Amino acid sequence: MKVFKLYLSAVGVFICLIAFSTPAAAVVTDCYQIQYGTWPVGTAVTVNNVVVTGRDLKPTTYGIWVQEQGGGAFSGVMVYCGANPPTVEIGDIVNVSGTTAEYPAGGNPLTVTEIDVPTITKVGTLGRPAPVLLATGDLGYTAADSAKAEKWEGVYLKLDNVVVVDISMGYGQYGVVEAHAHGSEVDTVWVGPKMLDPTPALPAVGDTFLVIQGIWSWEYGNYKIWPCNLSDIVKKGCPSPPNLVLAHSTSETGVRAYFDATCNASGVDITKYYLEDSSAAVISIVSASFANAESTIVDLVTGTQNNTFPSTLSSWEIGNRTGCATSPLQSMTFRGGVCPMWYVQHPKSALNDSSFVLGTGVEEVTVRGIVTGTTFPNEFFVQERQAGPWSGIAIYGSLVKPVVGDSVTVAGLVAEYYNKTELTSIDYVKIHSSGNPLPGPDVVTIQQVMTGAVTAESWEGSFVRLNNTTVADTTTGQGGEWRVWNGVTLTDTLNIGRDSYYRFYFCPTCTTFYPPRGMKLTLQGICDYTYSARKIKPRTGADLFYPTAVADMGETPGTLEFGLFQNVPNPFNPRTEIRFAVAKDSRVDLRVYDVAGRMVRTLLKGERVKAGVQTEAWDGRSDSGRELASGVYFYQLRAGDKVATMKMVLLR
Repeated sequence: MKVFKLYLSAVGVFICLIAFSTPAAAVVTDCYQIQYGTWPVGTAVTVNNVVVTGRDLKPTTYGIWVQEQGGGAFSGVMVYCGANPPTVEIGDIVNVSGTTAEYPAGGNPLTVTEIDVPTITKVGTLGRPAPVLLATGDLGYTAADSAKAEKWEGVYLKLDNVVVVDISMGYGQYGVVEAHAHGSEVDTVWVGPKMLDPTPALPAVGDTFLVIQGIWSWEYGNYKIWPCNLSDIVKKGCPSPPNLVLAHSTSETGVRAYFDATCNASGVDITKYYLEDSSAAVISIVSASFANAESTIVDLVTGTQNNTFPSTLSSWEIGNRTGCATSPLQSMTFRGGVCPMWYVQHPKSALNDSSFVLGTGVEEVTVRGIVTGTTFPNEFFVQERQAGPWSGIAIYGSLVKPVVGDSVTVAGLVAEYYNKTELTSIDYVKIHSSGNPLPGPDVVTIQQVMTGAVTAESWEGSFVRLNNTTVADTTTGQGGEWRVWNGVTLTDTLNIGRDSYYRFYFCPTCTTFYPPRGMKLTLQGICDYTYSARKIKPRTGADLFYPTAVADMGETPGTLEFGLFQNVPNPFNPRTEIRFAVAKDSRVDLRVYDVAGRMVRTLLKGERVKAGVQTEAWDGRSDSGRELASGVYFYQLRAGDKVATMKMVLLR
């Protein structure tokens, strides 16, 4: 968005053209590469099949914002058209050709990336994509916030349930913070009315907005979000009493309601609530109780909810401690009950692999399953017990950190991150039990899950296993990933991800080690989608199954090393397997100790084992056969002068 910016020539002002040709010298690229700065200023570029997300209206700057249909960070860019607006509308699919630019040229501290002097060709109409939901803490507004804010420049974003805290900037702008934090630090985001006509009245400090969405950009010395039309701003009632700012299911018969201020006893009066789904079925409210000491969260026990219908919770006359009550009726809509995973994961169509839940306005869903893996510190994967296709999903941004084997219920918002379906802005995680057997792994083939496979989307987020693969390539360039194939069709390969640390038994101390090309192995892990590629991500070394002798590998991998691997499962009840490796036929000791250092079980005592990987099981009992209590235990391997010790957890 550029103010009072004109491109003049000897004959007048450049305008946006609607045409059907592409400059021959243009580089065909995408918004991501333009935003990343791959193409220098002045490069002729063409981006195809992007969607118009906004139109810049005033005071004298005219242009459009376009975005890759998959969305995500770095996916949007400004198309500057001079003083005459283009004839395309929000939701149109267009091809754009022009030259890359930064405005202002050499600006300080930040500039806006653009395509200037464009030719725009409309190729269809899809409708505006769902905005990316973020918290104010994910954005900020000053130049110091650029590390987290800059990647969202030009992207269609959404804030939900925010409260006005500052109206001092002028020009109809105002600053907001979270009314209910979605797991991120609270920070101010500024909202500008530049793209709205007519300009709405300036809100008051303390006003609460249910939704603010629009284009994110840098202008006039700070970042801000620009709503594109009046429907992008939804304001809630008076600021003083408790406002209903969020609601979601916690079970088939439970709903949690969040208020932005402390409630009095009326907050747990069931006569102040009404629950109905989109089939017009009224769901009874049985009881209500406060879920936190501040009396801002209310747990409702309900009748059975339909788990694929939107449900709407309404409240009225909920008062604060001074007796001030809310407006007569406030409502929040969400998917009722616990949603089947297939319902969240299923794509919109064969041409659009994003969840068909997106864009419905009812993206808050609740799912239940077993944690099958973790990658980033704030990401884990949940899969339903029956396993199979369409049964897993990634959970991103939770403050609660469950571990593998935990049974959990999770509520959050469905999102697409670079075409990967996930739950984000996590509002609720309940751990029901730990040490559960994992669903799967389902045995799949490379052809089922590789990039481009029709069936690959159905396995996204699931725990899967590949049998009898061969290492094909160790030069993917994706942060240490490598590829495998089935030994039949060399073009059918699958990336093996390395978000988690795992060790090879012939090099347990290596952190940047690739398996040798031609090595045969079986592996398992989470089926994921990152950097535009399908892949399986082993979680630990126990997810890689090697031949038991070097001679079985085809190619010599190097010197076989001594190593002790993490037991699987861990935590466990009542049985776990311990894997270890020795470089040559050796006599080994394998013993289990409690936290006080007392030996409680001898699994191997001077037994001779063959070179390679071996497995020994422990049933959680002492040498005398007594069941040991829940707790932390250590297992130690000795072979000659080599010793290794690792920790495991027994949960009864």
